[in-house]
Amino acid sequence: MYYNNVNGVSYIDGRHGIYDKKIQNNSVRYARNAVSNYLNTYSTDTFNSQTELEDLPQPKFEMKYAETKPGMVDKMAVLAMAFEEMGKKLSVKVQDLTNMIKQSVSPQYSQLVDASSLDINKDEKVDLSEYAASLLAEDMLSSDVTTLDSKNINGVINSDGQNALLSFVNRKNYATANDTFKAIHAAYDLNSAQEEFLNDKNNLI
Repeated sequence: MYYNNVNGVSYIDGRHGIYDKKIQNNSVRYARNAVSNYLNTYSTDTFNSQTELEDLPQPKFEMKYAETKPGMVDKMAVLAMAFEEMGKKLSVKVQDLTNMIKQSVSPQYSQLVDASSLDINKDEKVDLSEYAASLLAEDMLSSDVTTLDSKNINGVINSDGQNALLSFVNRKNYATANDTFKAIHAAYDLNSAQEEFLNDKNNLI
């Protein structure tokens, strides 16, 4: 089992997973294991299994993707999380990402979904560094859904942060969301982090 249920929350981390003994960088291995475990936890196969109801994944989750101190950013972990969430691709088209997000929201809100705010350099694609900026925002929001504060980054993403991030892909909030992602991207020099991540081909297996 990829998760541990406690008081109605499914806890997931990257201590163990499919990338053990495969990925050498500890941060990258941990983060990619965590995302892989999360995706397996919430796969349709899991819910279609004969698992007892109380043992099924809970609607609320908490995924630890990095072993880091509060307020500190493990850039390799964030880039690794982006790589795994993006299906092991280095970039995705804005429209494809928009369509992916639409599948996760209620039909009545799907027409408002637009991932353009993540396209910082306006090349109609979202690369790892741009997606990573949104993940850092999600980390901040997982501690406090009302504010974006770098002090709240702690290597954990939960269902509250995930839901709060949806407002940043609402076409009505494009300008504010795009400015936010630009600021995070620049503050953590995610372009340089992406180069470092890509330079180690073992990170990409």
